[in-house]
Amino acid sequence: MCSSAAIADAGIECIDLVSAGIAAAVEKEHGVEMVIDPSPLDGYDVKAAVLVGYMAGRDELALVWTKGNLEVVDEAGEAGEFENVVDKAEEVATLVRPVLNAAVKERVVVSLGAVVEKGKDVDVEM
Repeated sequence: MCSSAAIADAGIECIDLVSAGIAAAVEKEHGVEMVIDPSPLDGYDVKAAVLVGYMAGRDELALVWTKGNLEVVDEAGEAGEFENVVDKAEEVATLVRPVLNAAVKERVVVSLGAVVEKGKDVDVEM
């Protein structure tokens, strides 16, 4: 996410911004539970974790990083834990995206001089 903000801040054209999200499958007393943004300080017994880089404008995953073991398909032939954790990580990335958008918008406003009088040319220092 920081690299997306840096690229946008530098004025480099790109097709979309990438926001990141992480989720994990953790062992609980009653079975496996999906948690978003897990922290080692929370004391979770992490079975597996997934980090995604998500481009919301294109609805594409640019990166999927996994650690641990997850079922891709369960016994009934349905989507397994892997898809569920990826979906949760994508949710987190979607929630983070407005923060990234605000940072980029703030940078654009600063670059344009905050307030531009109507009808005047804007000279942006490069």
